[in-house]
Amino acid sequence: MDPVALAGAAAVRRAIPTGRLEELVFETAAAALADAGLSRADLDAVVLGASDELDGRSISSMLTAAPAGALLKDEAKVPDSGLHALALGVMKVLSGSAATVMVISWGAPSECSREAIQRTALEPFVERPVGTIDGVAFGLTAAAYLERHGRALADLDRRADVRHARVGGDRGGDGWIAYPLRRRHVAPVVDGAAAVVLVSGRPPAGAAPAGWIRGLGWASDVHAMAERTPGAWPALEVAAARALGRAGIAIADVAGYEVDDRTVIHEALALEGLGAAAPGTAFDALDGELGSRVNRHSGDGFAGIPVHCTGLWRLATVCAAWRDRPGGGPLLVHDSVGLGGQSHAVVVAEAVRE
Repeated sequence: MDPVALAGAAAVRRAIPTGRLEELVFETAAAALADAGLSRADLDAVVLGASDELDGRSISSMLTAAPAGALLKDEAKVPDSGLHALALGVMKVLSGSAATVMVISWGAPSECSREAIQRTALEPFVERPVGTIDGVAFGLTAAAYLERHGRALADLDRRADVRHARVGGDRGGDGWIAYPLRRRHVAPVVDGAAAVVLVSGRPPAGAAPAGWIRGLGWASDVHAMAERTPGAWPALEVAAARALGRAGIAIADVAGYEVDDRTVIHEALALEGLGAAAPGTAFDALDGELGSRVNRHSGDGFAGIPVHCTGLWRLATVCAAWRDRPGGGPLLVHDSVGLGGQSHAVVVAEAVRE
């Protein structure tokens, strides 16, 4: 795959919501353009990555497209994760249909009751009576992982202790969400937004890229959790293999991992699905050298996860770090979306070398 330049980026995270959603979107889009040294007039297309449910309104892009910079531009909206929207933006550049593309994603859980919405989205005859919303699905996944690999609940507790200590937060309480998942095993959610400006291999005048997209991949598992491989994310393995193959590198060439870590089991499954750790060994590997290479640029999700846009937010944060410290090897950036991690996207990104 031909590399696509990351000309500019911006990432916003708000633990305490302020202002309107449209203002958050505009602030992020404007900051990304400023970082790229470009204006809205330079954009050929805008790709939105957003969820109507999290925005608390139907067809939310009717109100957010304009502040995102999409007025009178080629506009598309992707309801999956921000990294899925990024994939569409990259394909627009590679296909030649656009030379400069803004990809912007956001999530505003303060706008709605996430659990109430998740219940209404469940299949009505089986899933809704069981109540398999995210928390329950994560608990089922964690239980299957522990059983599959002979791990113990203590592994989840130990990793949660490390992560809470790292961000200086409280333990979240020992109350159960769905056994074996405790509240302390789950990162707090916050409002957030992220945007990147993609350009072709020859950036326009004034644009100084922070990095390059060298490969990407995505894959989805079946919808019904009962039909999936318990305690594993095989769809992530497929997505990672595609991203690495398109980048022309092997897992041994990867310098770091920016992964979905909204729960301690997400972090473990992400690293094993990407190939950074063997099945069942992620918790042990995180105690060693691997721990220093995970979310090194974007930080621990226990400081607050900007839901839905998490993967793009991590990539944008990485770009900001690259502005200060150019160089380094390729990174794998990962995000998951859907009930119990049904779908995954992986991006291979690398800083501009000094």
